[in-house]
Amino acid sequence: METELKAVSRLVVSKKRMSVDEICEALGLSRRQVLYRLEKINQILSSHKVPPVVVGHVLVVDPVTREALLAACQGHARLHEYEFTPAQRQLVLYLMLFEGRDRLILQDFMEALDVSRNTVLADLKQLRQSLEAADIQLVSDRRRGYQLRGEETALRSRLIREVMQEITAIADVQLFDLFLENSGAATFPETEALCLRLAKEHGIRFAADRMTEFIYMYLFLRQRIQNTGIHGDVHWPLPDCPEKRFVQGLLKETGSDGFMVSEEVSWLTSWILGISFGSVYEDTEDCLLIADITGRIMSRFEQLTGIRAPCQEDMFTRLYSHIRPAYYRLLFGIPILNPLTEKVKQEYPDLYQIVARAVKPACSLAGREFPEDEIAYLTMHFAVLYEGMHPAAATSRSRALILCRNGVGSSAVLHAVLTELFPQLAFETADSLDLGPGRMPPDIIFAARSLTRVPDTDIPVVTVSPVMDEQEKLLVLREVNSILGQEAGTPDLDMVLSAVRRCCTIQNEEELRRMLQGLFTPRKPPAPVPAQGLLGMMDPSLIAVSVSCATWQEAVRRAYQPLALREAITEEYIQHTIATMEIAGPYVVIAPHVALLHTEARHGARQPALSLTVFETPVVFSHPENDPVKYAFALSVPQGTPSHLTAMAGLLRLLEDPGFYAECDTQDRERIWASVCGHLD
Repeated sequence: METELKAVSRLVVSKKRMSVDEICEALGLSRRQVLYRLEKINQILSSHKVPPVVVGHVLVVDPVTREALLAACQGHARLHEYEFTPAQRQLVLYLMLFEGRDRLILQDFMEALDVSRNTVLADLKQLRQSLEAADIQLVSDRRRGYQLRGEETALRSRLIREVMQEITAIADVQLFDLFLENSGAATFPETEALCLRLAKEHGIRFAADRMTEFIYMYLFLRQRIQNTGIHGDVHWPLPDCPEKRFVQGLLKETGSDGFMVSEEVSWLTSWILGISFGSVYEDTEDCLLIADITGRIMSRFEQLTGIRAPCQEDMFTRLYSHIRPAYYRLLFGIPILNPLTEKVKQEYPDLYQIVARAVKPACSLAGREFPEDEIAYLTMHFAVLYEGMHPAAATSRSRALILCRNGVGSSAVLHAVLTELFPQLAFETADSLDLGPGRMPPDIIFAARSLTRVPDTDIPVVTVSPVMDEQEKLLVLREVNSILGQEAGTPDLDMVLSAVRRCCTIQNEEELRRMLQGLFTPRKPPAPVPAQGLLGMMDPSLIAVSVSCATWQEAVRRAYQPLALREAITEEYIQHTIATMEIAGPYVVIAPHVALLHTEARHGARQPALSLTVFETPVVFSHPENDPVKYAFALSVPQGTPSHLTAMAGLLRLLEDPGFYAECDTQDRERIWASVCGHLD
C-alpha cells in the first residue's frame, strides 16, 4: 500500500468514529483528495474480498476491514503517535498497571507514551498521590517491577470512574481504542454488537453512555484476569435474572467463561443491574423492595414540600426506573458520575436540598448514603413534575426530536425545559435517529451530546445541555427561532446588564444603561414572579403559642386556625386533611415532634402562607417514631403559585437547628419570630 494511502488508513482505524473532515484537517488535504484516497483504499479492500469503508458523516469500518487496514499499515498504531494531556498520560499508566502486565518498568511507560524518563517519573508521582487517597498503593521492586496493591473493589472502582470521566470529557474514545489495539485485546465494535444483541434477547435497556463505559471496562477487566488470575471479592450469589443471563452469554461468546469465575459473574451482574433502566411492569424478584424504596422517597418528598405529583403513576414509574439501578450501585459500591451535578445544584438549589432529605429514609434499605451524583439525578426527576414543567399538547405542524443518551432523568428534564421554551413544537425523545418504518422525520433535532454522535442528516441540529441556565435558554431560543424563521427573541436591557455584571466590573452602570437603551425595543416581557421565601409566607400573626388540645383532630384544627382566620384556606381544606389522615395515617409528621399539615391545593388553598403552632402539652398523632407532636406547621400553597420550594428548603434548615426548638419551648411569640428571622433570608 502506498505511503499516502497508509496515512489515511491509519487515521481511519485510529478511533471508533472518524470523519472525513477530521482526516482532511490531520493530513492537510482537501475533501476531494481524501474521498479519492478512500475510494482507492476500497478498491484494494475489494480485491481482497474485504468489506469497504462506508463513507458518510462518520466513517463506518467493519471489524474485518479494521484488521485488514491495520495489517496493511504494518502493525498497530502506537499510543505515542497521539498527543495526550498529563491527566490522560496518568490514565494510560493506570491502565497498564491495572492490566497486570508482567514486570512493568520505566522503559515500558516511556516507550508507550514516547516521553522522557523525568516526565514518566513526574506522572507516576502524581498518580501515586491520587491513588493513596483511594487506599491504593503504587509499589515497585527490581524483581516484579511496578504494581498496584489494594482491595480489588477499590482498583476496579478507580478505573470505572476514570473511564466515566474520560468518556464524559471527550467526544470520542481514541485513548481506550488505541490501548486495546496495543494490547491485542478484542475491539469495542464487535463487543458492542454482541452486547446490543444480548440486551435485546434478555429485554435489558441501557443508557447509551453507560453501556459504552461497561464495554470498555469489561475489556480491560478481561485482560487483567487473563494476565493475573486475580478475581473480585463479590461473593453474593445473585438469583437467576435477565441481567445474570446477559453476563453469562457475554462471557461464553467472548470465550471468557473458562477463566472468569462465579465471582466475576456476580460482579458484572451487579454492574449491569446498576446501569440498566428498571421497569415497574417487570415481575422481578426485587420489584417489591424497589417499589418500597420509590414509594418512601415520593412520600417523604410530599411530606417535606406539601405538594403532590399531578400524576402519581407517571412519577412512580419514572422514579422506579432510576431507583432500581441506583439501589444496586449503592449495594455493590458501583460508582456513578453525573456531569451535571454542580449545574443541578446551581439551577435547583432548594429542590436539591429537599431531595437530599427525602432520600434519607431509603438509605437504610440500601445500607449506604446516597452520594451527591445520585441525588442530582433524582433532583432532575423531581424537577420535571414539581416545578411546573409539564409537556403541553402539541398542535403545531413542526416536529422536534430530542436525542439524549444520558438517561431517563436527563431526557425528562430536557423534554420539559424545551417544551416550556417552544410550546409550538411537538416533541419526541429518543437515543438515536432511527425513526423506524412509517414515522415522519422531525423538522429540528435537539442533541444533548456532541454532534459527532448524531447520524448524517440534513435536519437542523441544535446542541443543548440537559440542564440549562437562563443565558443558555436564551441562546437556544434565539438559535431555534432563527432556524424556524420566527422572531429571534431579543433579550431585554436588564438581562444584558445582568450578564455583564457577572463577568465584568461596571464603573458607571447608569451611563452604560443609557448607552444600551436605544438598542432595545420599549416593550419588555413581564418580570418573573420571585420564588416564595419563608419570610414571605410567614409573619408573627401566624404564630400561635401555648395551645392545648385533647386529640390530634383538634390539634389539626387549631394549627390551621391562623390560616383560616386570614382566609388562606377553606373549611374543606381542614376537613380533607383530617379525612386523609384517618385513612393514610399521620403522614404530616415529618420529624421528631414536628408536623407539617397540608393537603392537595384543590381542596381549598386560597393564599400562600405558613403558620406555626406550639402546643402547651405535646399531642399524640400515633406516629410510630416521631410522636408526640410539639410543633405544628400548617401550609397553604394554591394551584398556580410560584414555587414555594425556597420556603420549604429554608424551613428544613430551620428544623435542623436545636436552638430553634429551644426558642419555641419558651412559648414566646416574639422570640420565636426573631429566631426565624435570624436563621433565614
